[in-house]
Amino acid sequence: MNQIYPDQGLGQWLLKMTQFSTLRFHLFVNNVAPTNATVLADLTEESTGGYAAVDVIAAAWASYSVTASVGTALAPPISWTPVATTWTTYGYYITDVAGTILLPVARFDAAPITTTAGNPLLLTPKISDFSKFTS
Repeated sequence: MNQIYPDQGLGQWLLKMTQFSTLRFHLFVNNVAPTNATVLADLTEESTGGYAAVDVIAAAWASYSVTASVGTALAPPISWTPVATTWTTYGYYITDVAGTILLPVARFDAAPITTTAGNPLLLTPKISDFSKFTS
């Protein structure tokens, strides 16, 4: 049996999922192509000059859109800025605040991305989902 989320319901569902707790955004530096089998141990987090994971609080997820049955919840842009070093990153991943539960993983389309000291790497936090599930 298929479960369908109408477009309006899908957007609201995404907002409800993001508004329960703070989510932590991390950058990864190893050449990973994420799959459904990716686990937290597969990702090497950035750890050099000026890096820290960024928390996005639940209240920040204030808007959503649905296009062609794909819903996306958005939060305001976040940034990381290297200090006295250059970063080469392949993508980002999201965890719970404790950093123990891996949620979405995304590889940058133009990976790897090189970010030089003093120049920010900007990212607009988003979580997307389809409107059709099989149960």
